[in-house]
Order: sequence, then structure tokens, then C-alpha cells
Amino acid sequence: AAGDQGGGAGFAQAVAPKAGLMPPPQTVDKRVGYVAMFPDALDGKIRAVRYTMTDLQLAGQAPRPGEVPYEALSARAIADLGHPERVPRDLQYHLIRFTDPKAYPPLPLWQIFDRKFWRQNFGEGAFLKDKVVLIGSSAQIRHDAFPTPMGPETPGPLLHFHAMAAALDGEF
Repeated sequence: AAGDQGGGAGFAQAVAPKAGLMPPPQTVDKRVGYVAMFPDALDGKIRAVRYTMTDLQLAGQAPRPGEVPYEALSARAIADLGHPERVPRDLQYHLIRFTDPKAYPPLPLWQIFDRKFWRQNFGEGAFLKDKVVLIGSSAQIRHDAFPTPMGPETPGPLLHFHAMAAALDGEF
């Protein structure tokens, strides 16, 4: 999805998981969160996140009272971590404080499925205990890299980690 932090460009669209994966309405299921982040209209960089957003906001309009908002992937993850009270639910953009770009190092997915790496580098999974793992594409061919204050090609999954950290630490 694309738009701007001034309200959206009117062409973002909610796409729910297929009905066969979970019962409708899928968008209210706690396992579903939107991943769209919108660039600033002034310079095209992503520096803020909406943790909740409505259909009308996706269309670039003001929300209506009583409209049920969608929740961002980061909001759902924070709730799963046991801290739903730290998620701003005001339908507004929140400038986030980015941490060190190397704070969340990516790992190639194949390493998890390679038995030797799984055993030697991840201790049969012990390395991942009590860690948040986000599986997502960061390949340029997938167009999941975005300009942020950290650099011109910040991987999408990394943006979600920064959004989670900002909310958990109250760093807006």
C-alpha cells in the first residue's frame, strides 16, 4: 500500500487472509495485522507509524465515530508480548525513534532449515527462546525496502521491529 502521512493517497486497500485459513471476519482476528507504512509527503521517508487505522483512513478520509479500526502487525505483536496497553490506539501517526540499524540483524531463512546451521548456530532452537522472530521478505526484487531516516533502503521487516520497540519503550 502507498500513501502519505497527511492522510493517504486514496489507493491503499485492505487484503484479508483467505477465508479457508481462518473464519471471517479475518481482519479482526488477533493473528492478523496490517503491514502498510506510509511515507512522509515532504520527503518520501517513513518515520511514523499508525498502530490503528480505519477503512476511511485507508481511503484518505477522516474516520467516522464507531468505525472499527484495523491493527498494525506491530500492535498485534506487542499485544502478544503481553503489553497491549503500550499500543497507541488513537488512529494517529506516531513519529518513532529508530534504534541502531544493526539492532535487529536479519538471518537468511535457509539457515533455519539447514540441519547443520540449526544445530550449530541455533542450538536446536534454544537460541530463539524468548526472542521475537519476524519472518518477512527483504529482497529488493520484492520491493520491500523503504527510505527512512536510517537510510534509503530499510527492509520492511526491520521497520516493524522499530515500530514495536518505539511503542514498548514509549519512544515517540
